[in-house]
Amino acid sequence: MTSKAIAPPNVLVGRTGKHARVAILTVTERELKAVQTVIPNLVLVKGTARSFTLAECVEDTEIPVVVTRARDQTNIVSHATALEIVGDFRPEFLLLVGTAGGILRPERQGPRKAVRWKGPNLCDVVVSRYIHHTDYMKATAEHGKLARYNPFEQPGCRLRGYADHVSMQGTWRDYLTPHWGTTEPLPNIIFDEILCGDGLRADPNDDFQRWVVKHFDHSAAIEMESVGVASALYDLRDSEFYGPTFLTIRGISDHVHGPGPDGDFPNDKIPRKSQNRIREQRTPFAALAAAAYATAVAAEILREPSRDLVARPPILPFSIRPTGAAVK
Repeated sequence: MTSKAIAPPNVLVGRTGKHARVAILTVTERELKAVQTVIPNLVLVKGTARSFTLAECVEDTEIPVVVTRARDQTNIVSHATALEIVGDFRPEFLLLVGTAGGILRPERQGPRKAVRWKGPNLCDVVVSRYIHHTDYMKATAEHGKLARYNPFEQPGCRLRGYADHVSMQGTWRDYLTPHWGTTEPLPNIIFDEILCGDGLRADPNDDFQRWVVKHFDHSAAIEMESVGVASALYDLRDSEFYGPTFLTIRGISDHVHGPGPDGDFPNDKIPRKSQNRIREQRTPFAALAAAAYATAVAAEILREPSRDLVARPPILPFSIRPTGAAVK
């Protein structure tokens, strides 16, 4: 007689008594409002302070999507928020949605070597292909700054597949155009590396900012929450029945200037515009673009049913002797 392994009875039910297929995590009030603009029929889930779901699903146990907001910025807070939302709803997928600074590097063109700043445009949406933690490094007298690494989750392959499909279809803009309200061109979707630290980077003359942009030379955006979410999900990798994955989706609200891979940094060619003013003007549109794309990704996920847990025969206990012989 054989038995089948099944998941524990409450493995996909959170503290709220609900299981969400997709969780959308925002950080600032503007980012939450952008999602609420794209998905207008959201209501607060009972027993939570900052989590919302569709009004027609609020009494259900199985809900398609939940939207929440972190209580503040930085990786420490996003780590705690990710653990909270996983504990409350046990989502299958988690989308970190909001704004970020777009990284511009100099590119010289023509016989006169005219400088062009290359990188994402304002309001473009950068989707995480890889996450780098910028603040963990060693400063040495001999070799300068040296990057150090801690393990954490990276964007999920299956989730990236959904995002790729949505980008190629182009229909995600259907979620954006009714609310765009500007003559500016519609945003592009860029899959690239994202830098994550715990400080705002807005000074092109700052040595650390220059080092970060030069060292991580393929990065397209910089923000302050992805590593917190990624490390929280890494900490949850202790069950064969539950393993949520995540993706970061960021609209570009302002720009961070840095050197090219060869160290070229024409400081005198940086546009002398206030990044604070640009950020204030562009954040609502950047947040809206990220929210629209994230909603389209969530809709793509929800087009097909969730996968059943795969049962497998039990593996009986055994020990291995130093010779390598297995003993039952």
